[in-house]
Amino acid sequence: MSKKKKPLSNLPADFNRDAFARSVRKIMEAAISQGAMNCFTNASLAQRALVKLGVPAELHVGYASWRVDGETPHGVVAHHPQGETILDPTVNDEQVVYHAWIKAGLSIIDFTTYQLPEKARFMDSMDGNTTPVNWAPDYLWVSQKSCKPYKKVLQSYKSGVYSYDRKIELETFLKETASKDPGDTDVLLFLYEKEKSGAGLNVFGPNNLIVP
Repeated sequence: MSKKKKPLSNLPADFNRDAFARSVRKIMEAAISQGAMNCFTNASLAQRALVKLGVPAELHVGYASWRVDGETPHGVVAHHPQGETILDPTVNDEQVVYHAWIKAGLSIIDFTTYQLPEKARFMDSMDGNTTPVNWAPDYLWVSQKSCKPYKKVLQSYKSGVYSYDRKIELETFLKETASKDPGDTDVLLFLYEKEKSGAGLNVFGPNNLIVP
């Protein structure tokens, strides 16, 4: 679960963060391919749905990193060109290192952090390390002020430190070249209403998964 923060004044009064995050995860696990490499689709889908719900959400792209273990020197997962980097999908045959997330008011929102153990396993398969993951929240909805510079994440001895560094040029490139189909926002909104009411649905998708 995300770190608890005071509700933002610009959120709808009945908005339920946990229910929305569960709905995004269900769709991503059942219907969207690329495993833990789907941050752009994840953020695009969630951002469009949030806007329809009245949340002033923007799609941001840049570099990000997360300290998943405070005791292991290499206990960092990163989408960053200077570090232990996850290799992102190609865009127009170009290898691009990036991460996508959502900005709403003064908050950073990331519905992909539950994927951090999978990202760490992928990273370990490339460099031969074994990275313990002691911090992988279901999602992040945190103040932008809580973000640290990338070097602080690398140097930290505390799990749960993260960086989000927007890169406008990279963001423009991705928005112009990546897939423009973020998925069905109406389906996400339908799932969200069910989750919020306590009547969550199982989701069956092309990945041959039934996600409860």
